Amino acid sequence: MMRRRALFWVIVGGVVFCTSCVTMPSVRRNEDISRRIRKDMIDFYENMAQAYWLLGFGYYELHKEAVASDSTEAAEKYRKHAALYKTYAEDLKKSVDVWRKSLETPESSSRLLPAEDQAFAAREAPTSGSLEPLAPTRPAEGKRSVLDRVRFWRRKS
Repeated sequence: MMRRRALFWVIVGGVVFCTSCVTMPSVRRNEDISRRIRKDMIDFYENMAQAYWLLGFGYYELHKEAVASDSTEAAEKYRKHAALYKTYAEDLKKSVDVWRKSLETPESSSRLLPAEDQAFAAREAPTSGSLEPLAPTRPAEGKRSVLDRVRFWRRKS
């Protein structure tokens, strides 16, 4: 009787061991897939930040043309839009940077969204001040910007 119990527990232990050996690669594969999904999401939001920057730059150019043609109402409208999209681009870029740093930490496997405190702040577009801060700066180094991609495809076609 004692041998049967010992044999039973040896068999149960063997089954548990074999099950853990079989599921371990699938857990690693799931973690790898999850990591790649988070990286793709970061790339998507980074491209969105560049798109906002392009919109802001377009509105800034329209603002300069409206100022040159003495259309104050249109100039003010374009200036507000340029400031709004520039702010969106900066906020999204900050969120992406925070998110990328959180992805590099060991406990990041459960982290799927950027920190709540780094999300967009509800802000009004600036209504006064110099026009120079509205001029968007070039997107951060790294991958090719959306503007570079557009130029590439225009040359190609």
